[in-house]
Amino acid sequence: MSKFDNLNRLILSNWAGDTITARGADYQHQGAVEDFRITPEGDLLAWVNGSRRYAVLVYFDNNGELQSECACTCDFTCKHAVAVILDYLVKTRQNLPVPSASTDDKRLRLLNIMDDDHDPETDDTSASNGGALDIEPILKSMTKSQLTQFVVEMAWRNPEIAEELKDRQSLKTGNSKALIGRLRREIRHIADSREWQSDWEETRFDVDFGKLYRKLQALLEAGEADELLALGSELIQALTDVIEAGAEEEIDSDAYNCVNVIAQALDHSSLPQVDKMMRAFEAITADGFDLCDTFSDYLHREHPATDWSVMADRLLERLKKLPVPVSGNDYHRSDERDRLSDWIIHALERCEREAEVIPLCEKEAGKTGSYLRLITKLIEAKRYGDAERWINKRMESVDKPGAESRAVLRSKMLEIRRLEENWQAVAALKAEGFTGSPSISAFKECRAACEKVNVWQQVRAYLLTYLEKASLPWK
Repeated sequence: MSKFDNLNRLILSNWAGDTITARGADYQHQGAVEDFRITPEGDLLAWVNGSRRYAVLVYFDNNGELQSECACTCDFTCKHAVAVILDYLVKTRQNLPVPSASTDDKRLRLLNIMDDDHDPETDDTSASNGGALDIEPILKSMTKSQLTQFVVEMAWRNPEIAEELKDRQSLKTGNSKALIGRLRREIRHIADSREWQSDWEETRFDVDFGKLYRKLQALLEAGEADELLALGSELIQALTDVIEAGAEEEIDSDAYNCVNVIAQALDHSSLPQVDKMMRAFEAITADGFDLCDTFSDYLHREHPATDWSVMADRLLERLKKLPVPVSGNDYHRSDERDRLSDWIIHALERCEREAEVIPLCEKEAGKTGSYLRLITKLIEAKRYGDAERWINKRMESVDKPGAESRAVLRSKMLEIRRLEENWQAVAALKAEGFTGSPSISAFKECRAACEKVNVWQQVRAYLLTYLEKASLPWK
């Protein structure tokens, strides 16, 4: 038995938070986890495909605490790590074999986990750090005149150093216009560059995101948050253009750091709080490549209920203007309305307007087919009878385009029966679930449910007959 086997969704939510756990579950459902392996130490190692391909390692530390390492830029537990754990749990339930990782797996090098020589292509922590430490005593031993002369000489040899000195002087004197102008030109250069669209062998995308990040950070520290927000939409659009052009691998961690600086500017801007929240919403809805997750995090923080209420009203007005899907196959319009109404629900629940949530869900379900969301909200409100009626109604439409799968609807019915503590019905649903998709894990779950109401021996006989004759033991 693995040390990860005792994990479940509740534990993951406590570890990563509800939002990150939900995103991780989406990634796992979409098949984003690839080349899953177990290290010799029993840790989980995999690739996770997001806006980039990330190496992820999940392990328990010496104190028994769940930890993760990921190649993404997130400073805390990320959705990629959650996706890896959930994928492991799915494989365990399905009794799927998980191959072992070799001790020299490339992903361990990418995460700097290995103790042997670093790979120079993936590890930028080489002699440069040591060199900086070695030169420090030399710099300290120089007189002010010698140090000034040294900086001047270096600036002459390296235009980037000269440019950074100019930027620092401009910010120090309160004249940030020159730096803002250069930043805007650099951002436009990202969108205008076409090297990566022509000959991959001879040209490369030549934007230094590390340099851009340092300038944006300097602008934030200088108190120019409003200017940063103005630049932010241009930057995000430019990065989107790069990804859409097929040069996604050119968007490195420094590019994501640039977006993070823009998000940090929200807290320091002069905008009213509700306008800050709307800025975050606009960034999220315009983002199709997970560039703006940090803005989503901003909207999952605590904000005044009055501002949430204003935001909800603004979004409701926007929803009224969105076109209604003309058919069940109009997925783009349905998805657009569902994403907007999800954020409306998020806002309503944070300003004590929960009474408006279910009516909104009912109205939108008829327009976009989002019945599963309606059923979920009815269950959360303990309106089990209403939820059950909708489940049964959707069961009749399960083969229609856009309808939920029978397994998903059955899982919701199972959730209701558990909440009602109707263990006989739970056992019946587990038995039905086994006949629909027989597996060892489904058999064990059915046994546990049936033993709870002392009917296992009878049900077991029926199930064995079913396996032998392929005919259901009930009508």
